Amino acid sequence: MSDAWDTDSDIEENRHNWAGEPEHRPPQSERAPDDDAPTVIDLFCGPGGISQGLEQAGFRTVLGVDIHEPSVETFQRNHRHAHAILGDIRRVNKRDGDSRDIFDVIDDDDVVEGTLLESVADEALGDEGLSVLTGGIPCQGFSIANRKQHDEDERNYLFEEFIRAAKILDPTFVLIENVSTMKAAKDGEFVDAVVECLERLGYRVDYRVLNAADFGVPQKRQRLFFVGAKDDHPVVWPKPTHEENHVSVSEALSDLPPLGPGESATEYPADASLSDYERLMRETAVDGESNGCLPNHDAPNHRQTTVDRVEGTEPGEPMYDRFRQRIRLHPDDPGPTIIAGGIRPQFQYGHYEQGRGLTVRERARIQSFPDDYVFEGGTVQGRVQTGMAVPPILGQHLGEALKRSMRTKALVERVRDWEPSASGSSTAADAPPWRAPDVSPYEAFVGHLLHRGSDAETVAPVYRAFVERYPDLSALSSAGKAEVADLLSPLGDADERAKELRDITSQLVFSGVPDTEADLLDLPHVDRAVANATLCFGYGRRRPFVDDAVARLLARVFDLEVGDDPAADDYLWDLAESLLPVEDHTAFTRSLFDFAASGCDADPACGTCPVCELTAALD
Repeated sequence: MSDAWDTDSDIEENRHNWAGEPEHRPPQSERAPDDDAPTVIDLFCGPGGISQGLEQAGFRTVLGVDIHEPSVETFQRNHRHAHAILGDIRRVNKRDGDSRDIFDVIDDDDVVEGTLLESVADEALGDEGLSVLTGGIPCQGFSIANRKQHDEDERNYLFEEFIRAAKILDPTFVLIENVSTMKAAKDGEFVDAVVECLERLGYRVDYRVLNAADFGVPQKRQRLFFVGAKDDHPVVWPKPTHEENHVSVSEALSDLPPLGPGESATEYPADASLSDYERLMRETAVDGESNGCLPNHDAPNHRQTTVDRVEGTEPGEPMYDRFRQRIRLHPDDPGPTIIAGGIRPQFQYGHYEQGRGLTVRERARIQSFPDDYVFEGGTVQGRVQTGMAVPPILGQHLGEALKRSMRTKALVERVRDWEPSASGSSTAADAPPWRAPDVSPYEAFVGHLLHRGSDAETVAPVYRAFVERYPDLSALSSAGKAEVADLLSPLGDADERAKELRDITSQLVFSGVPDTEADLLDLPHVDRAVANATLCFGYGRRRPFVDDAVARLLARVFDLEVGDDPAADDYLWDLAESLLPVEDHTAFTRSLFDFAASGCDADPACGTCPVCELTAALD
């Protein structure tokens, strides 16, 4: 092919979007992953990045839909057990003559029927329900890579087709991906519209911008994700795994055979030393062993002027003044965002050691596709597909979070049904008095300050004596330090505790206990645990609370690694918040404490532990 970096190169038109009637393509193989696995339908599937990631997390993709023919061919080659539909989603998804507004579709009690999507989905799912409807909605209208940003770009409204599909298929979860700049489009109206549509369909919705590099992908790729959950499932997000140790480009590419312009390779070097990431990319989805296959590793056939330009550019710097995004990769950093490149076959990035642009395989490596994942359609369309895809490793983390949501619902139901007296554990009468239903904000605040660093059994009598002697902030502020210290002496560090209480109350005597987390955290000696406990038990607010027992419970149910200080683990707090029901959340939190304390102490009796019974049932 011609040198794409030459300004005289012809612009190649993308002639691969299907213009005919939508076409159903049956599975290429009857052998499927675990038939009991949760099911996935992938709209705007592209080459199958989200599907690959979800399958790595234990899901089973049954159908992919896309308008781009090479992408559908790639999807089916790598997901041979799945059905596919090639065609414009607006024709796949809509009955003839149905021109209703999307909100009319949502509010219509009648199920939308008679679409190709519905009929193929029924065949693909059989008697099963749909667990996840996902899709990377085409983002060109929102993307900063598209310099002609038009709010009225018709691709910006394809989210309505996803909503229509959710109405038809009624999945338990929806997972939507788009570029992060979607948040700003039309002053946030698109985001608001997506949330409103999903909520009107009965979903609990949240959205976040995630950076793929924080999850072990060697690429700084920020994307906006929406998660919607039905049937009382909470929305749970994945925990970043690589925030402090991003995978670099050299860790992703150094084992691949070196190539000159126009050269190809199909086998790995015999003596390659592998990084953890490279070893992961060589593993196959079938048996975890490398099959020696290295597809799509074909170097662009550059002119010598282009080779000289790449070699004359320092790693991490732009190779062209006019096209600043065309940098030479830096070996010690994650790569920049891999993008499709538009209709001109641009390679965009130079190899950090070799004088050329990237091969499709190198782009796929930076996107975290395993090496046995074959891209159909040739070099240009392979670059288009790798630029459109969601990195499978990020998709895997999102899939694991969806599975965590399924476990969370089971945990919530178990906690709601928990009867402590039946297990011989503590009863409501034995619960810490600073968490009783009728405590004041002051009592909840003081109780959790005293509880910090001491066990509840020791603190309880001290707390009762304390609030009897100092029933409010005014009485406490008038007390002498020695008097307070003497009352607190059973807890240890009495002088220091008394000083902390005086530091705090000196700021509150005229204003009372704050009723916002920010104001509570502005106080000296007050941490997130005390602030949230005060809001939860004192003010009845929907706030999470994590102590050692709750941290151990979450770690055991969700197979998490927890450090020595659970109060500092942001992910634990997010997970605890996802557990909270919309109503009766304070009573639920009391039950959660009791359930956790009943078995998840430092030396649990696993044979009789209700937590172990729960995890065994989930597994």
